[in-house]
Parts: sequence; structure tokens; C-alpha cells
Amino acid sequence: MNDAAAVSKAALACADAGSEREALQIIMDLDTFLHEATTLHGAVCLIGRITRADERRKTPDD
Repeated sequence: MNDAAAVSKAALACADAGSEREALQIIMDLDTFLHEATTLHGAVCLIGRITRADERRKTPDD
């Protein structure tokens, strides 16, 4: 089981136990991590595109 699944199960357990506030806080924390991961992934993809574009611009004499 990965960390996201474990966190989701923890939030579900809190909700099932009647602690909706704690469940919501867990999910909001998870949302923050997912947003940061998405931003990081976008940055890595952009760096890859820039690198590939730079490699295509280079001539064999470089």
C-alpha cells in the first residue's frame, strides 16, 4: 500500500468514527501534498522539454 492510500484510509476511518473534522484535515493535508507533487512534476517536464529543445538546436560542430 502506498502512502496516499494509507492517508486516505486514515481519513475514512476518522470519518467512520464520527470525527469528520479530523478526516477533513487529513484530506486537506493530502491535497496540499498532491498539489506540490503536481507542481514539481510540471517543473521536471518543463526542464526536460527545454533540454531536448536545446539538444536539437546544437549543431554537430558544437
